[in-house]
Parts: sequence; structure tokens; C-alpha cells
Amino acid sequence: MPKMNPFFANLALYQDMAKTLETDADFLMSLSSMESGWLNAHNQGLHNLFGVTAAGGNNLSFTTYQKAADFWVEHFGDYVRGAKTMDAFADGLKKAKYNSVNPAYYDELKKQLATVVKYKNACGIR
Repeated sequence: MPKMNPFFANLALYQDMAKTLETDADFLMSLSSMESGWLNAHNQGLHNLFGVTAAGGNNLSFTTYQKAADFWVEHFGDYVRGAKTMDAFADGLKKAKYNSVNPAYYDELKKQLATVVKYKNACGIR
């Protein structure tokens, strides 16, 4: 099990994003956990919740996790706004051409949801 403390320390940010976007925080956490390696040391240092890159190049750096969340909402939020299912969330990302180089990406993202829920339960997070 990856080290969860840094990742779940940002739970309130994911929940705020979800409220703003009228979607489920677990969907956002699934994407974030997959893209940031459960907020690994590299992405922690960059405050990069979603492993966002400069058009597939180097990872972007943010001064705070809040700025990373705001950036994501501004650039990708409209594509997933109102998504009530993981399928709808993934479809929104497809429309945004989010990580479209990997044909299996969206199926992997859908599977990641079960992993996020499992780890949340293991950590006692509701």
C-alpha cells in the first residue's frame, strides 16, 4: 500500500473541487492518485496534485496544492462538470483529450476508483 498520508492530507481540496464541479471527490482522487503516483515525493515537491505536465513534457510546479487544484479546475473542470458516474467523468476527460496517447488510460482510470475506495476504507476515511 503506498504511503497515503500526503495524498489523503489533501482530502478537503478534492472535496471542494468536487463540490465546485458537481461531481464525486472519489473520481478526482482516482485521477490524482493515478497521475501523481499517490502524490509521490516528486509531485509533493511540485505541489502537483494531478501530475500535470506542460503538454506531455516536464511536470508543472505550483506554489501550493490549492493553486494546483485551481489550475486543474480552470483547465479541465468544464469537461467533467456534473459527472455523476465514473464513466461520465472518463468520457469528459476523453473529450478534453486528457492523456489520450494511451488507449487503455480511461479503463485504467475506472479501475483506479475501486483502489481509491479500498484505501479510503483502510485508512478509515469516509
